[in-house]
Amino acid sequence: MSFWILTTHDCGLLPNTWFPRDDNKKYRLMVKLLTVWRSIHAVKKEILEETTTSNFYKKNNRPNYCEERPAEWDLLILDLNGFYFVQWLCECDWKKEEGRKQTFLNTCYELGLVEICLMHPLDVVKTRFQIQRCSTDPNSYKSLGDSFRTIFRTEGLFGFYKGILPPILAETPKRAVKFFTFEQYKKLLGYVSLSPALTFAIAGLGSGLTEAIVVNPFEVVKVGLQANRNTFTEQPSTMSYARHIIKKEGLGLQGLNKGFTATLGRHGVFNMVYFGFYYNVKNIIPVNKDPTLEFLRKFGIGLLSGTIASVINIPFDVAKSRIQGPQPVPGEIKYRTCFKTMATVYQEEGILALYKGLLPKIMRLGPGFL
Repeated sequence: MSFWILTTHDCGLLPNTWFPRDDNKKYRLMVKLLTVWRSIHAVKKEILEETTTSNFYKKNNRPNYCEERPAEWDLLILDLNGFYFVQWLCECDWKKEEGRKQTFLNTCYELGLVEICLMHPLDVVKTRFQIQRCSTDPNSYKSLGDSFRTIFRTEGLFGFYKGILPPILAETPKRAVKFFTFEQYKKLLGYVSLSPALTFAIAGLGSGLTEAIVVNPFEVVKVGLQANRNTFTEQPSTMSYARHIIKKEGLGLQGLNKGFTATLGRHGVFNMVYFGFYYNVKNIIPVNKDPTLEFLRKFGIGLLSGTIASVINIPFDVAKSRIQGPQPVPGEIKYRTCFKTMATVYQEEGILALYKGLLPKIMRLGPGFL
């Protein structure tokens, strides 16, 4: 059994017009309504024609997703404390369904792989900016262009792809955990009387914290490899570097999971701001009939959401890079905890040091919304 989920905004249903919350009788019915209808036409007659939803379709020339689904599919309507989701449940042959799932996962992985390969150079540059401590250092980069020229001149083209294997390996579990847990947290929050904005934000926070648990070991290896300024052929492989960390420092918070608190802050804050802002603004700005303008609408909202989230969470990102990257004095740990690292960076380098790498971080966001 598989689930196809469309939010009310995506399928043209308007919250507070379909089973309005001020209508106690219908609202109680909606809460209890977990019946599966076998006929799409029956659903349309019993539900859609009795509300303003059908009129909304006609008025806005939006496609009626209910009519496009095969008649043998079941329609389940759930109420999550004012958030309405339409889920189509399709019972089909197990082998065919597993094939569909595998195809979907493969597609997601391939798209994520393309994005990583295209944007990883910006991630390397971002990390390099975040771990450099002062402008007087002869090895420090003066600008974004200078960093690209210096890396290409001293480390070659493959220098931009240092540490690329960890994010590739983490891509599928990271995305799966992020979006699955986001939906689960939303369901849990449905039993609490919260505003839509707060619900999306808290669900985003929860998904980010859960995602951080999965990705942190990969981030430790990635940052260590990206900080290495030797040529690509001279640096250790991903597996040998991971084994080196485990052998020398272990699996704990000083080893393969160091910087864990900073990673929690980075992903938790980003997802909280991003999901909270994106879904609420997306529901405010009206849908455009023109496909190109609609694409630009979603892309613009996504990019703006990611930019705001990046500006807010980048101090955690800088702290994470300092903790997981090389220490100023070999053998002496200067950056140990998240907030103490932030305070040290602020005291020694100023407030702007907590925003190092912001430009390449924002530039890296763009293709993720295409």
